Amino acid sequence: FALGWGAFPVVTVAYACGAAWLPALLGAAYAALMSLAQRRLSTRARAIRRRAVSVTGEVVFADGSREALDARSLIAAPEAALAIMWIALVAGSLAVLLARWS
Repeated sequence: FALGWGAFPVVTVAYACGAAWLPALLGAAYAALMSLAQRRLSTRARAIRRRAVSVTGEVVFADGSREALDARSLIAAPEAALAIMWIALVAGSLAVLLARWS
């Protein structure tokens, strides 16, 4: 997934445009790693959202406090991270474009 949807499009576009090899490889590595991170974060959350019938349990902390577990609490952190990632991707893309044409 990371190579097919992340790195490959960057490498092919860089080659077609005649980009220098080092920035192209760094861009491909960035795209592959971001794709991999997205896949890791979304797989579990998607499984809980689509296939889980119920989620029950609790976390018991060292101080004796307890926190209930449910589907929403299990997917909240990965979904928040995914929301931050797309904003970071847009900001990074705009930064590269502005650096190129300013």
